[in-house]
Amino acid sequence: MRSILFILATLASFSVLSAEWVGPLDTGAIEVHQSGVYFVQTTPIVTNISCKNYNYIKFPSDNAKLADRAMSIGLSASMARKKVKFYISQCDGEYLVASAIMLPE
Repeated sequence: MRSILFILATLASFSVLSAEWVGPLDTGAIEVHQSGVYFVQTTPIVTNISCKNYNYIKFPSDNAKLADRAMSIGLSASMARKKVKFYISQCDGEYLVASAIMLPE
């Protein structure tokens, strides 16, 4: 029983440790779809998270408030020619999924 708990705890720690901040990056193109807001990068994003596509960062529409705020920050940064940082939390099988966006100093 202890070994099972140890294995589960180890697997959980790897998934927690995989989330990370990436950037600062140019906002790139911003695409708005029914499935969410996508930030399209011209160069692949370097991250420890395994995914099929490293040029897209997705803010899913299941958290519409976060997607709206990410789009607002992205548009503001684009107009001001500022770079942004993304907190990549996972891969949904196709795209890197972000759970936060930040304008670094």
